[in-house]
Amino acid sequence: MSYSDPSLLQADLIAGSETINNSSASTAIVTIPAGRVFKGSITLTVCNTGTAAATFDTIDALTAGTGVSPAVGSILLRTQTHAGLTAAEVDSVTAQDIIVKAPAANSVTINAKLSAAATTLNGTCSITGVLVG
Repeated sequence: MSYSDPSLLQADLIAGSETINNSSASTAIVTIPAGRVFKGSITLTVCNTGTAAATFDTIDALTAGTGVSPAVGSILLRTQTHAGLTAAEVDSVTAQDIIVKAPAANSVTINAKLSAAATTLNGTCSITGVLVG
């Protein structure tokens, strides 16, 4: 089934994108309704504009919500900057065919989370896919 298939209801398409700046809080990007299954892709980008970072900075896409499968906090995708560089760095990664299932009793989310809160650190998480089931 393709996105142009007229039998695919628009309500079954799901997308979300968020840029996170200077925060290590977990941020919801898309919500998967109760009893539905998400199948789609995730793109992550992380940027550290500081110089000579001593550590790796990461952004994760992870599961959240009671009864979610894979289990709460499972990392679906991660990208990271490299330590010890002397200038700003941007790293990006995309994964396809990600599957996340919500239980019949409640909705769940796919979240994004930076590894640290720093004024030089930001990340973007973009998610697109379909809801099945």
